[in-house]
Amino acid sequence: MIEQPNIFKRTQARISNKFFANTHQRDKSVFKNIGIGFASKGVSIFLSFLQIPITLSILTKTEYGIWLTLFSIAGWLAYFDLGLGNGLRNKLTEALAENDLIKAKKLVSTTYTALSILFFGVIVVFAIAALFIPWAKVLNTTIVPEHQLMLLVYFCFICAIVNFIANLIQTILAANHLSGKGNILALYNQLIILAATLLIKYFYPYNSLLLIGVILSVAPLFVNIIASIYFFKGRFSTIAPSIRFYDRSYLKGVMSVGIKFFVIQIAVLIIFSTDNILIARFYSPSEVSSYNFVYKYFSVISLFFAIISTPLWTMYTDAYKKNDISWIENNIKRLLKFFVLAIFAVLIMILLSNVLMHLWLGNAYDSSMIFVFFVGLYTLQVIWNNIFALPLNAIGKLNVQVGLAIWAAVINIPLAILLSHSIHNVISIVVANILSLLVGSIVIYIQFNKELKIMKANKILS
Repeated sequence: MIEQPNIFKRTQARISNKFFANTHQRDKSVFKNIGIGFASKGVSIFLSFLQIPITLSILTKTEYGIWLTLFSIAGWLAYFDLGLGNGLRNKLTEALAENDLIKAKKLVSTTYTALSILFFGVIVVFAIAALFIPWAKVLNTTIVPEHQLMLLVYFCFICAIVNFIANLIQTILAANHLSGKGNILALYNQLIILAATLLIKYFYPYNSLLLIGVILSVAPLFVNIIASIYFFKGRFSTIAPSIRFYDRSYLKGVMSVGIKFFVIQIAVLIIFSTDNILIARFYSPSEVSSYNFVYKYFSVISLFFAIISTPLWTMYTDAYKKNDISWIENNIKRLLKFFVLAIFAVLIMILLSNVLMHLWLGNAYDSSMIFVFFVGLYTLQVIWNNIFALPLNAIGKLNVQVGLAIWAAVINIPLAILLSHSIHNVISIVVANILSLLVGSIVIYIQFNKELKIMKANKILS
């Protein structure tokens, strides 16, 4: 048995006093993170909206669509972490709730080591495989020179892969109930991207697609690496990753939860991340831009819910471990009230979409009102699903979600292809997504209420 040094004991006491004194203290932590989230995310959202017309003044709509599609493909590689990131979030939160910092350090060290080995292999495989992929055909373009496109592909993918490891600092922050800090990091990332884009626009408007692709790839990696050094040298020094604390037995614990998240992530990949590919293949890269403009428009609502729900994941885990079921139930009721407000907000955004989108994008906007309506509906559906999926994720009740995820993934692409032949419009992609998730929207609500009854019954018996 490893004896915990005084610094571990002092840190344990500090964590216990700060976060776990009582239920009201948990609420204070949630509200603090939400407040920080709104402040930082509010500025970040504004900058991201400002970023798009600036980028479009440098790139053509087709070039921008090529980048979006390539970025989506690079995002696929994140799902090859076998769910280790989400598994770490749950297990690390439990370890901190138990004030076991030795276990926490082993969990962090084991996950970092395992992911580093895993993604090093992914980089080697990708570096070889990419040489044999006809990227111009995949992206449906002939306007970008082949050598430049290949360079962009390598830069985008390798930075994305390394960033999946560096991004674990966000999981560490969330497990320590500091998700607001993660939102601040996102703001730094957005500031760097905006500043670099302006420099390109005014000082070096040549090979712009490659340069902007490099900036968008490097910025999040840079921010996460600096943040990791800062926090692991300071606040999280007691749980900083170390190869000496790698423990294979802990990997099994993380993987037992993580593999279920992995299946769900693959389904999310198929449903969400293939949209740009399907549009580029069935329609054109410029339609990818149009599609993403409308999604960006409604992202204000999605991000609002993300800010509220992000700190709740680890709080749900903590409440479940401490048998505080009423806290979980009360937070769901709060989120449902916000959901009603979201419905009205989406309706207003649909009605004002023509005016607001033209003010934002000018002539680059050309989507129909019916398309905007379906994207708004889809936004509400995703939020509804997340309200009930979040507490189930936090307590590890994933079996039903795994089944729903497989079902949605299996029918999504065939539905999109079938509807594209009859609708002949990018609306087909959104409708396919809505139909794919429809069964899950119903079942996940039923499952949460069933689990809630079980938790209440167990509390009475305990």
